[in-house]
Amino acid sequence: MMEKLSRYNHFFQMADTLRVVYNARTGAVVRLLPQHFDPVAVDDHSERWRKLPDSVLEMLRDTGMLISTGTDELKEVLERYEKKRTATNKLSLTIAPTLDCNFACPYCYESRQPGKMDRKTGNQLLDFVRARLETGGKLSVTWYGGEPLLVPDTVVTLTNEMEKLAIISSVTTDFSLVTNGYLLSGPIAEKVSAAGVREVQVTLDGPPEIHDTRRTLRGGGGTFAIILENLKKTVDLFETVRVRVNLDVQNRDAWKRVKEILGEAGLLSRVELSLGMVEAISDTDAVYRDACMDVGGFSDTLADFMLDSYQEGRCDALELPSMPVCGAISENAFVVAPDGSLTKCWNDVGNPGKVIGHISDPNHLNGDLKRWRQFTPTDWQECRDCDILPICMGSCPDRLMRLGPGPACTRWKHCLREAVILYTLSRIKEEEHGKTG
Repeated sequence: MMEKLSRYNHFFQMADTLRVVYNARTGAVVRLLPQHFDPVAVDDHSERWRKLPDSVLEMLRDTGMLISTGTDELKEVLERYEKKRTATNKLSLTIAPTLDCNFACPYCYESRQPGKMDRKTGNQLLDFVRARLETGGKLSVTWYGGEPLLVPDTVVTLTNEMEKLAIISSVTTDFSLVTNGYLLSGPIAEKVSAAGVREVQVTLDGPPEIHDTRRTLRGGGGTFAIILENLKKTVDLFETVRVRVNLDVQNRDAWKRVKEILGEAGLLSRVELSLGMVEAISDTDAVYRDACMDVGGFSDTLADFMLDSYQEGRCDALELPSMPVCGAISENAFVVAPDGSLTKCWNDVGNPGKVIGHISDPNHLNGDLKRWRQFTPTDWQECRDCDILPICMGSCPDRLMRLGPGPACTRWKHCLREAVILYTLSRIKEEEHGKTG
């Protein structure tokens, strides 16, 4: 059988002995001895890899790094992508029960709108869920905003009702909440948790002296101290609490102090720490554009974060990337506004020009839906030829359609080496601990 090396192989080396091959299509990582690595990694057209020991060649075959010459890898990647995006056994909803907010963050892309989801719209939402659920499937709901905890009763009531619908249809559920954390007090957190919300994301943009200049109350005043106190009181009510640090050029290293403060508060081992890149994506936050990092700058910060996680034995950001399928281009994923209007992208919530329909009429969706259904990253030649396409797939479809390749590229374009090496080193450390433990 004629064979060739995969177009999605990536080769990394560190120090004198560590040699790693990563395949972006299969997600596999293998460690090779230097004498086995060079014939695979060096493209000198001599095909020295054909003379490698059978055991090494078999390992490369098993991991998709060595394939038949007749294999069309791009076709396989696109078929897997299409299967994932058109799956209907999972209903994913991002629900904004209000677009109002108690904060005045300068980089927020949403235009604050008063009002909340009323009971009639809530009932229509339940009918929409009932119509879209598949027996034995999954329901995934993210409560979003605005600030969803401005209307906690709506969150609690509808979560309870959707949980009942899921039980009837033998559907598994996954309820999460994105909140600024200011209203996540003990009583409210207990109700939200009891209703079935298992994951919460809260934002701290740095230590108080930084956070309180960025994430202020609408009427003025800092928010850090109350958020931190709320985290202390409620962290154990949820299976996962994620603390996100939104970064730009003004606070690119602020995550280090957040980590220290969480440690001093006894929270670091009880939360997941993650980094977000501030982007200017609408007219509302356009004035903030000059403060935003580009993806390369953010990737440098993320690499530092991953190294810190490895050195301290935390799992933050040490997982390898996998094929992403954005909800905006997924067949059975929707963003629901307080009035019941539907959009596909989080960035478009509350924007009438981006509406694709209404929850009261789930069988008649149109409007802006067409561009999402027609999206494919391989419409751009740069994406089609890219050796990390399977772990990017155009990254954010909205960004790719607005800005094109380059500005839209995923962080993996810049820090895949660090991610793979640190992941490998962490696995080696686990293996050594297993041998001595």
